[in-house]
Amino acid sequence: MVCHEPCVFKRDAVRLKDRIAALENGLELEKLQNAYENEKRAKLNAVNDRDRMRKSVEEGKKTIGRLRETIEGYKDKLVWAEEDLEQEKKTADKKIRELKKKVNDLEKALSDAAWKQEKQQKESEKQLRKELAMQKASYEKIIADMDKKHQEEIAEKEEKIQSLKAHLQGRTEAGKAGKKEPLLETVKTDSTTSSVPPGLDPNHPKITNNRTPSGLKPGAQKGHEAHPRKRYAPTETVVLPPPKEVRDHPDEYYETGIIKKQRVSVRLIIKVVEYIGKKYRSHKTRAVVHSDFPDDLGHLEVNYDQTIDALTTYLHSVCNVPYNKIQELFREGTEGQVLEISTGKLASLEKSFSELSEEERAAIAENLFIGETMNLDGTPVRINGKQRQVLVMCNKENVLYKMTGCKGEEAIKGTPAENYPGITISDGESTFTKIGDNNQRCCVHEGRYLKHAEEDAPGLNWAKEMRELLQEIQHRRNVETGQGKVCMPETERKKVSARYDAVIRKGIEEYQLFCPELFEKHLATSKKKLEKCGDRYGLDMDKLNQISRRELKKDMDIYPDMPLDALNALVKDINTLLRLMTDKEHYLLFLEDYTIPPHNNDAEKCARTIKVHVKPNGGMRSEEYAGYYADTVSVLESAQRKGESRFEKLTNVFERKATELKEKIQNAIEKSIGARKNKKEEPAEEI
Repeated sequence: MVCHEPCVFKRDAVRLKDRIAALENGLELEKLQNAYENEKRAKLNAVNDRDRMRKSVEEGKKTIGRLRETIEGYKDKLVWAEEDLEQEKKTADKKIRELKKKVNDLEKALSDAAWKQEKQQKESEKQLRKELAMQKASYEKIIADMDKKHQEEIAEKEEKIQSLKAHLQGRTEAGKAGKKEPLLETVKTDSTTSSVPPGLDPNHPKITNNRTPSGLKPGAQKGHEAHPRKRYAPTETVVLPPPKEVRDHPDEYYETGIIKKQRVSVRLIIKVVEYIGKKYRSHKTRAVVHSDFPDDLGHLEVNYDQTIDALTTYLHSVCNVPYNKIQELFREGTEGQVLEISTGKLASLEKSFSELSEEERAAIAENLFIGETMNLDGTPVRINGKQRQVLVMCNKENVLYKMTGCKGEEAIKGTPAENYPGITISDGESTFTKIGDNNQRCCVHEGRYLKHAEEDAPGLNWAKEMRELLQEIQHRRNVETGQGKVCMPETERKKVSARYDAVIRKGIEEYQLFCPELFEKHLATSKKKLEKCGDRYGLDMDKLNQISRRELKKDMDIYPDMPLDALNALVKDINTLLRLMTDKEHYLLFLEDYTIPPHNNDAEKCARTIKVHVKPNGGMRSEEYAGYYADTVSVLESAQRKGESRFEKLTNVFERKATELKEKIQNAIEKSIGARKNKKEEPAEEI
């Protein structure tokens, strides 16, 4: 092979000399550069075009291959479908033949069964008449036995009452003669005649109602103003045509008025608003943007507004509906649509409400603290299998619940009751009696204890007289409050005080005759409390102070023959008398100011709200969510006492969630814009 490289080099050398000469003159340098750039650009474009053509050809081949595979797949499916159709046709023909055979067999069996059924029916009617006759005779015998047993029980009770009265009369005469005898078993020990709870009775007898029966039938009373159902603003009006008589003879009738009747219905309808926004991508930065959605929509694809949050919270917190039942309502109670809300969403609503309603609870706490009176109570609840306490604080317009892990002074720390300066109303618990400037004891609680004392020892009259006195002054306070009076006159208060002291003295005398040793023992154990009132009721305080606790016997040692439950009931009755004796001014405090309620029913009703919510579920899962429930109920019950709608309150509070979400989004946008501005203002780095 001949190499021509020297010739080429010579030729190129000549050309280079010529070009160098031209470049030295400065005429051809710029043209050469432009030509070189154009040639380079043309080559690059050609390469790019060739690559694009190659890629498009490859993609076209792939597309053709996929289409061929799809066509082959459809052909296979068509063959399979034809085979399946033929098989189904054969199966259907076979089933039709079998069904025709079954119909024939059934027709034959029915004709045979009709005759057998008629025969069996006659035999069963005969047997039924015989059994009914036997049951009737058996029931008549049972009713006769029950009647006889009932009469025997009544006679036994009357005999015991008479023996107790005779024994009491004998002890009274013995006490006057200076004799003392041991107490015998004279007290019946079930829930009808003692303070034993009905749940401890074997047969759980009916609880006695302390209210006096009026003898009137339930419902509307003759002579009273009628209270018909409330009419509502109509959403649809239907005008009825005239009756047939008027249509047939219009000349014989004339219009005298109209009659309106309403049919009210409720429907749960779901309203779903779907927002559709388009997405866009930048050619330069490849960034993706979309239309602006409303600010109250979160990052989720499906969002619930405040009406659903308010309704579900109302059902669970106010109506005590479990979460699974709320889910069933939304699945089955809506018209044509199924609303699926997760349990996690439902469980988080009370937490959200608690976080959003801090201002309301702070206002409730402030109003409780500055109020003149405050009702206090506590009730136990089970949280995750452990016993916990709920502290209830309320007045006329405010209610505040607090979940605590204990009782006592630790439970009231950090609450409006800790340093409360006003008057508290409680059931006599030692923690609550120390709070505030003064304390009003619940007269209704003492009325129940006095009722038990009456039943425990029917021969003692002091409990009945004291209960009637407390009921009388409470009724008088209610009547005079309606008349605009603010307190009981001082002269009347002195008369009530004198009657109160007389009943207490009577109770002391009766127990000194009925159970002297037991009564003296409990007087000695309460001698410190009796120092301020013992002389008023004629007690020998010097003798009580000389008695040492070591000398005192146990209750069972004093009366060893007495059943334990009867002895405990008698001790409770004595303690009731001692409590009324030592805390007289706390039971009669409301006579000086009628704005002070004489009972703690307000707090008791609030505590019942917690018990009713907890009882169906057997307790609460965690202390954290128990606190959220307490916060929610505090705000809702306070709103109800102020005449506000609890549902509207829930809706208004949950609206803040959307407002806060809007503010967070706005703050995030402003922060992002500020960060971009700062980044642009930074100097570029040197390369």
